[in-house]
Amino acid sequence: MNKNKSLVLLFFTLLPFLNFVFFLYFFIGTFARITNNQPENINSMFFIIFPIHFLIMIEVLVLLIIYIKNVFKNENIEESKRTLWAIVLFFGNFIAMPIYWYVNIWKPIKMKEKNNF
Repeated sequence: MNKNKSLVLLFFTLLPFLNFVFFLYFFIGTFARITNNQPENINSMFFIIFPIHFLIMIEVLVLLIIYIKNVFKNENIEESKRTLWAIVLFFGNFIAMPIYWYVNIWKPIKMKEKNNF
C-alpha cells in the first residue's frame, strides 16, 4: 500500500471514532435539554444523526473487511500473530483499527522510505 492510500484509509479509520464522540456529545446535550424542559429541535436532530450513524456503521463493516483482508495478506505480520490481529480488529474495531494502521501499515511505509534514502 502506498502512502496516499494509507492516509485515505486513516481518514476513514478515524471517522467512526469522531462519530462516536459526536454521538456522545449529541446524546448528552439532548439529555440536558430534556431535563431542563427545553425539548425544541430534538426530533429534527434525530433525523440527521441516525442516518449518519447508520452510514458509519456500514463503513465500520467495510473497514473491518479491508483490515482483516490486510491482516492475512500483509507480509510484515508474523504468521502466529495474524489470527490474534483478526480477533482484536473484530472485537475492538474502531479502537483497534488506528493502532493496527499505525503498527502494520504506516510504520512499514516509513521504514521503506527510510531505507530508500
